[in-house]
Amino acid sequence: MTGRHFLTVVALVQGVLLAALIVLIILNRWFRLRRRAQVHPRVIQLNDAMQRWALGTADVASVLLRLARLPVPLAVDALVTWSARVPGDRWRKLATALRHHWWARLVRANSDSARWWQRLETARFLAVAATPEDTPRVLKLLRDPHPAVHIAAVATLERVDSAALTTVALERLPRLAATVSAYYAGMLRRSRPVVVQLLLKMLRRTDDPALPRLVEFAARLNEPARIPRCAYRRRGPSGAFRTPTRSRRSPGSLRIPPGQCAPRRCARSA
Repeated sequence: MTGRHFLTVVALVQGVLLAALIVLIILNRWFRLRRRAQVHPRVIQLNDAMQRWALGTADVASVLLRLARLPVPLAVDALVTWSARVPGDRWRKLATALRHHWWARLVRANSDSARWWQRLETARFLAVAATPEDTPRVLKLLRDPHPAVHIAAVATLERVDSAALTTVALERLPRLAATVSAYYAGMLRRSRPVVVQLLLKMLRRTDDPALPRLVEFAARLNEPARIPRCAYRRRGPSGAFRTPTRSRRSPGSLRIPPGQCAPRRCARSA
């Protein structure tokens, strides 16, 4: 075989592979469109059942029936979409009823999956449909090494009032990036009474490197009657505490005259 023949064979093989790739892309697109056409009527039926149930003209069984007819990812997406539109008491009733359905049990079981996207699906589901019995599972998701998983799981604080969940989220707060930390702080504010008690304990650890971030979060809570006034002061380069410039200038923040509180007194009052 000459070099020209070899190049011809290589070109033919590449052409066949390229044609096979194009056919595969077309078939994939066709299957997705066909599946969407089959599923779309079920999505419309679910939206109608959700709307009627939210208005009190249908029972929760009709919603559960239509959720079970959807693929699991679409069912989770629908729950996330409708969670902000349905009143809290009715939504808690739906979350309780979902515990007994087979597909919801499968989603919960994926919290132990080795694939992060399956754990993410569990976190998104529990963020809107968690019950107090899911606390151990959510604790594991909050400690997940993948950012998308624990960021989705922290939204569970809106649904489940648990000191254990609040503690894990608050301990992770100082180690997060600024944007993610702000999101965590917004979720933690919803558990304000528990957060204040935990901050009182954490602010006693004056040698904790996470103390400045905790102090900033404490200032945002704006709880001067419950958090010691010294907690609103940051440690400066000389080891003394000073009031953050942002906290002094922000409306409604606590103003502390310079030199009013010393580090030792701050540690004792915390």
